[in-house]
Amino acid sequence: MLSRIYVRITTSGRFILGLLGMLLLLTGCSNKMVYNHLDWVVMEYIDDYVTLTDEQEELVEERLDVLLQWHRESELPIYLSQLQLLSTLTETQLSKPFLAAQREALTQHRYRIAQKLAPDLYALALSLSQAQQDELLKNMIKAHRKRDEKYADLNEEEIRERYQEFFVEGAEEWLGELTPAQQALIKQWSQEVTITTADWRAYRAALRQAVEALFKHKQDPHYFQQHLTRLLLDPESYHGDAFKQKLQSNVDLADGYILQLARSMNAAQWRHFHREISDWQELASELHAQVVANR
Repeated sequence: MLSRIYVRITTSGRFILGLLGMLLLLTGCSNKMVYNHLDWVVMEYIDDYVTLTDEQEELVEERLDVLLQWHRESELPIYLSQLQLLSTLTETQLSKPFLAAQREALTQHRYRIAQKLAPDLYALALSLSQAQQDELLKNMIKAHRKRDEKYADLNEEEIRERYQEFFVEGAEEWLGELTPAQQALIKQWSQEVTITTADWRAYRAALRQAVEALFKHKQDPHYFQQHLTRLLLDPESYHGDAFKQKLQSNVDLADGYILQLARSMNAAQWRHFHREISDWQELASELHAQVVANR
């Protein structure tokens, strides 16, 4: 979907206690096998950050089963409704309000999952020992450092080249082969984007500080619940004001260029786009059908 190009370039993976790795899987799961083996995928993800006890692993696996059942019954129909809207999308229907509505729908998908996870993550976070907390923070630093180093030695021109490559990848995923004019348009887009690499580094540091403070206040139920809820449901609140302004500027810029790309799409590209949507519809329908069949 065209709005997904925007999502790919203006959001980043977020990690709170490892288990939030499933948020991206559940809202952007690319194949049935991954979805149906989500328990294994999530456990592997968590293990990259913290070593759970047998009892904690059992708890996580039990709650994952419940979450996945809820997701199939309640969320997949919502996805299907959104995909149905996109399956008949034409150039004349595209507008900035339409793109904003699609972004908001994606945000709400993630929000509902985070909200559903919150009680279980609260229990899991409280159960972590001091050694596990230290391990988690150490691995967060390691993971964040790896992300920081990705752009650390690049100058502005090189960063913009990375942006251009990323934009092209997103466009080709949904449109297929791009025309020279579209390639030029994307290059122009990459030259106008406000660079936010330093802001993302500061944001990741703020998240680490928030998690560290959270563990220091484990004995204060009010603080712990309030701040864990903020981390889960409102991580964007850790963006500084300047960062928020840059992100909004890039959102507005992305909307304009996405609409220009849409106006330049040929018949073959529209067919490619609708095939991609159809594939997602088929996946979501199959997964939801499993629930209906088991009732």
